[in-house]
Amino acid sequence: MSQSGAPNVGNDLIRIHHAITRGLEVGVHYTHKLLEKRMAADSGFVDYLRALVSVLDSHHLVEDDVAFPYLRQKNLPAPYEILIQEHQEMAGLLSSIQQMLPNLANSQTLNEVNRALQQILEIWRAHIKREEESISPEITNTIMSAEEQAELGKSMAQHAQQHSGPDYLVIPFVLYNLPAQERAVMMGLMPPVITQELLPGPWKEKWAAMRPYLLMD
Repeated sequence: MSQSGAPNVGNDLIRIHHAITRGLEVGVHYTHKLLEKRMAADSGFVDYLRALVSVLDSHHLVEDDVAFPYLRQKNLPAPYEILIQEHQEMAGLLSSIQQMLPNLANSQTLNEVNRALQQILEIWRAHIKREEESISPEITNTIMSAEEQAELGKSMAQHAQQHSGPDYLVIPFVLYNLPAQERAVMMGLMPPVITQELLPGPWKEKWAAMRPYLLMD
């Protein structure tokens, strides 16, 4: 992954992929752990899964609606149809998880959520490998200027915000599923009012219950 500080859509995709990958792995791990201990999910874990579903679903919409059409126009060769089909497969599983979240006190439901998360993770790992090979930082640098990449990145971020929520859960979910260095980069792309005021201020109580599942280094 390129370490340049210049705008780069390939790097943007890799960062959000890292956050989602950790979210899926945490989801699988803790649903399994709860089943083993015959415990119900706490409110923080339910919020964590709620944020995961929202972030992953909106990420796929961003790619389908904004990134892929733009990259096609730039004649970037990628297996778009396969990637979109995989998005659709994961969307069905995400929808089933979303419907089951209110009933995570039920062990059968928890088991079904665990299976759905494992299925998504299996698709996801192959999916992002295929995607990152086709839309790498090096490739995006060859077909777009820094200005074009900054504009596309802005459009992608706006689309994600419009199709995910609530902000007080999804933003800390994304930031704190990233290691410190990547988190700092992501925070630098966000408006200061979010990172300096809302996140540590009025939103803090609303996302605090997720802290046991986040990277709080």
